[in-house]
Amino acid sequence: MEPKKDTKDIFLKTASRLFRHQGYHATGMNQIIKESKKPKGSLYHFFPNGKEELAIEAVLMTRKSSSEHLKKTIEPYQSPVEAIQALFRHFEKELDIDYIKEGGPAPIGLLTLETASMSQELRSVCRDTYYEWQSILEQKFIKCGLSKKVAAEKSVTTIVLMEGAVTLSIANQSTEPFSIVSKQLFHLFNN
Repeated sequence: MEPKKDTKDIFLKTASRLFRHQGYHATGMNQIIKESKKPKGSLYHFFPNGKEELAIEAVLMTRKSSSEHLKKTIEPYQSPVEAIQALFRHFEKELDIDYIKEGGPAPIGLLTLETASMSQELRSVCRDTYYEWQSILEQKFIKCGLSKKVAAEKSVTTIVLMEGAVTLSIANQSTEPFSIVSKQLFHLFNN
């Protein structure tokens, strides 16, 4: 018998993939049930409040794994530019073209845009995810010697560049935007 946590994780991973590929509004609970190959009762056992609750937990799952990965990727570098270039190179290298064609790395941006006006709680979870990523970057930049104010501004800039690179990569079905941003970081961060 499969442990309950595994069933819940399967629902979360399935929902996250579907939200990323086709959006929140185009993803129905029946499709999540069908593609997860788990019983309907199990879905509502774990997520009694429905799709919004499932989306919130999917964002929290993404936040946790992405935050850990972000820390690990930038940790070895001594300069902010090197750390962020490593992050962009990682995305360029790790995201294969099929993954980009399917909708990109994470559901956060799409979910934020799609649901901000309809769900305060989901918007807040997305906002807090961005804050966490900004905080990780800000702390790294401070550790690299930047002032708190400059580190805060550069962390926001990095998130905006990352989101833009994700969007352009999806639109162009290419990881080239990550390469272009990586090359321009020296100029952007050293002015």
